[in-house]
Amino acid sequence: MQKILLYVFTLFISVLLLACCSKTTSTEEKTEESIIRSDSNSYAQGFSIDYFETYTRVTVNNAWQKGVVLKKYYLVQDMQTATPSDGQKIRIPITSIVANSCSHFEFLSM
Repeated sequence: MQKILLYVFTLFISVLLLACCSKTTSTEEKTEESIIRSDSNSYAQGFSIDYFETYTRVTVNNAWQKGVVLKKYYLVQDMQTATPSDGQKIRIPITSIVANSCSHFEFLSM
């Protein structure tokens, strides 16, 4: 009886180890593409723009804490485009906008 229990226990541990070591891929790894190009900002600071094959990523950095990302925006032509889940997806071109202050209207007319 002890021999059978030892075999069952060994088999259980072997299956458990094989299940733990198997590689799983997440959807984020599947949608991650290589950067085609990155724009260097000549006059502005605090954000970066990276161009991928199917979308553009705009990363906004924290001005008071170096190296901390505040928000990531993914600019896409079609909302069905697969993007990483760590940011907000925005369809371009933008067709409407909301301004909460009169001081923003002049910038919108440019």
